[in-house]
Amino acid sequence: MRISVSLRSQGIVILVLLVGLGLSFLVAFFGIGRQIGIEQTNAKVSRQTQVDAQRLETGMVNQETGIWGYRLSGDQQFLAPYVLGQQQVRDALAALQNETKGTPISAQLAGITESISTWQDWARGQTAAIDAGGPKVDLVAGDDGKALFDQFRRQSAGIQSTLQKRVTAADSRVRDQSIVLLSVLGLLVLAGVFVLGLFAFQFFMGGRRSHRDTGYSAVGRGRATRKLPRGLADLGYQAAGFGPGDGRGQRRS
Repeated sequence: MRISVSLRSQGIVILVLLVGLGLSFLVAFFGIGRQIGIEQTNAKVSRQTQVDAQRLETGMVNQETGIWGYRLSGDQQFLAPYVLGQQQVRDALAALQNETKGTPISAQLAGITESISTWQDWARGQTAAIDAGGPKVDLVAGDDGKALFDQFRRQSAGIQSTLQKRVTAADSRVRDQSIVLLSVLGLLVLAGVFVLGLFAFQFFMGGRRSHRDTGYSAVGRGRATRKLPRGLADLGYQAAGFGPGDGRGQRRS
């Protein structure tokens, strides 16, 4: 009975440990998994912001191509990429403002928005002048427009660099969190295997002890109940109180 109680107590302890390991597994899985999900979302948003920043630059390049062609030729066909670029810039700016709201990039976006507005004012002035007087070569105006567009390119490159750093950092955090999750889960699995192995070992050893004690008990009972030879039994009977001094034990004459 002592061994049975001991094994039952050990089983309860093992069960408690396994339940604890299971709860730890769930906490680690959902906690770290949730953090990984957040970082993956951040990386996804940063990548989409990169795409929109590239759309913004594409729209500006289309505008620049159109306005320079129109300045040199006066051909209305060159206004098509210019008009298309205007729409692309509006759409990209709206998306970027929504995606970078409340982030450090919003300050960079405000600066580039101002540069875009300044260049577009210059472009509208060039278009109006050409509509009024036809195409002409104005080196000063051309240099002004180039300087404004170069300012935009520098700011666009700055935003692209910042976004790339954010994507890289988010991907790195996802990778690190994944490694942590796998490490924790691996340790919990090893701990569970160890606990189960320990219980199996204790159960095996307890069974061996129980079997050995049962064998000893059976041998003892066999010895205690073994019959004695008849002569030794008679001696024991006399030694028990029926010796020579007792009339019942004496032979009749």
